Amino acid sequence: MPRSLEAAPAGRRVVLFVCALAAGVAMLIAALGSARSARAEPTKAAPPAPRTPVNITPDAPSYPPPPALLPLPTQRVTLADDKGRSIEIYPPVEARPAAPLVVFLHATCMDPRPVCDLVGQSGRAGTFLVCPSGNDTCFGAPDWHGTGEVKSAFLTSALDKVEQRLGKYVAHDDTLIGWSRGAFAARDILYADVAAGAAPRFTSLVLIAADVTPDPVRLEKAGIRRVYLTAGDQDGSRGTMKRAADKLAAAGIPARFVSLGPIGHWLPDDLDKRLAPGIAWAREP
Repeated sequence: MPRSLEAAPAGRRVVLFVCALAAGVAMLIAALGSARSARAEPTKAAPPAPRTPVNITPDAPSYPPPPALLPLPTQRVTLADDKGRSIEIYPPVEARPAAPLVVFLHATCMDPRPVCDLVGQSGRAGTFLVCPSGNDTCFGAPDWHGTGEVKSAFLTSALDKVEQRLGKYVAHDDTLIGWSRGAFAARDILYADVAAGAAPRFTSLVLIAADVTPDPVRLEKAGIRRVYLTAGDQDGSRGTMKRAADKLAAAGIPARFVSLGPIGHWLPDDLDKRLAPGIAWAREP
């Protein structure tokens, strides 16, 4: 007992004792309340230190770089075929990442360049105009002779050289054009490819001034979608070509015949203008 209580009279000691006891109880209650509060509200952790912001934007899709426009060629290019004669290549009128081929087979006894100059931009509207020499010779000039297999092999070799020169700039949806004997060569080459089971390499066919009636079944197997035929009003092949167009159309291959004007068996001076719509139509999907 504290000395302050021992020295006090008996009645006062009782009062002081009770007061001390009450004070102790109050302190105990206060201590219990603080403990309860501590359990109810745990100490909050200090906020984390600021961090460097993280880019949470989803990764952008990865696209290949856009293809470059044709750096070369910008002018006509001449290659040598297996016989050392010319393969003339005219680039598209407007530069583009890649372009298909329009392959023109010339007529009897001639070099390819003069006629392809006459074809002009009609064969270069989004395409390379490729004019190979024939596989044989006629009075010192190129010509087409032999079986379809021989002609096909020679043309394949020439087009391989074109691909080697142009590389990745060739996109295949190619057109085959034949004029006069070149039209017979075009027919024979397509037939030979079908017979050999070769993969189709042309999707459209243009035949000029030739007494030829292509077989629709073999053309379809060769991958030909459309056929455009044309000749002069005074050309002896005009009637045959018109009937050939009708026959192909009746068999389900879109085909049409259009006149080259009041001429005989030659090409008009405005061939570029007259041929452009035909090539464009034949190349439609």
